[in-house]
Parts: sequence; structure tokens; C-alpha cells
Amino acid sequence: MTGAPRRSGPDDLLRNRGLGVSAATAAGALFTLYDYTPLNFAQVDGRIAVLLLVLGVVGAAGAVLGRGVVLVGVGAVLLLLAFVRLVTYGHGDGLIGGGSSTAALFAGLGLAHLGIAVAARPLAAAERDRRDPG
Repeated sequence: MTGAPRRSGPDDLLRNRGLGVSAATAAGALFTLYDYTPLNFAQVDGRIAVLLLVLGVVGAAGAVLGRGVVLVGVGAVLLLLAFVRLVTYGHGDGLIGGGSSTAALFAGLGLAHLGIAVAARPLAAAERDRRDPG
């Protein structure tokens, strides 16, 4: 060990931020426990809680393994769920329970997953070019 500071790279970005957003996705399931009105800003029922937990675990696994495509997949599923919730909003529970706040939660988490995966790709290419300029 040389004692030189370790430089963070694209893998760290994908792993650390991917884990953080995936943990936030899984933590979104905690909204089912709150019946206190100021904290209940996202309508999450049991079905949505299970979806958020599963997607959070899948996203965390992808982040740990350094697979950005998994984060893209989780983000795409969350954005699709947000779109379905908005389209079916005037028709009761529709396919997915909750309200527009649920759609906003899905959209925000989905865009965060996609943003992290997309941001890590150019950094990885730049890191490869820096190491091997020829």
C-alpha cells in the first residue's frame, strides 16, 4: 500500500449511488406504515410496497454487481408503472393502487435509477481512454 488516496471511478458511482437509490426505493414501502397525514404524502398500499421492495432489492443487486443494465431495467419498470398509474388515474385503483403521489414516487425513483446508470457509462469510457490512450 502506498498510502495514496484512492480515486473514485465510474464503478464507485454506479455502486454507491445505485445502492442509495435502490435503498430509497425499498424504503418507499415504509409509507404503508404511516397513517399520520403530514407524513403520508405518497399513497402506498400492500401491492405497491411489495413492488417497491422487490425493485429495490433487484436494483441493489445490480449496483453491487456493477451492472448498469439492471438499474436501467428497474428505472424503466418504475417509469412504466408511473405512466400506467397516471393513465388509469380516473378509473379507480386501475391496475396499480394509489394516486398521483404514487405516480410521482415511481417516476422520481425511476428517473434516478436511469440517471445513475446513464451517468456511469461515459465515465467508464473516459476512464478506459485515460488508462489506454492508444
